[in-house]
Amino acid sequence: MGTRLKRPLTAYMLFNNFRRPVLQKDHPDFSLTDLSKLIGQEWKNLNEDQRKVWTDKFAESKLEYDVKTYQAKKLMNDGHAQGDASSNGKSLQ
Repeated sequence: MGTRLKRPLTAYMLFNNFRRPVLQKDHPDFSLTDLSKLIGQEWKNLNEDQRKVWTDKFAESKLEYDVKTYQAKKLMNDGHAQGDASSNGKSLQ
């Protein structure tokens, strides 16, 4: 399996990715560091309900990641079990 699953982005990183383009338009002269500081301050100032939007999105993507990870592991284990069973099925008489 050559493709590796990417871990889900945290709630903060989802918020960061949402806000960065907006703030870049509003403050084209800001450096990435300045934008990051501004986003961090906005994140700190979010109330519980506003933050819950992002934590819920994270929880949803985390669940999806966990399901895909479980399925991939199960598929790999089933493949190994079938390979073992077929090689063990032959007797050496």
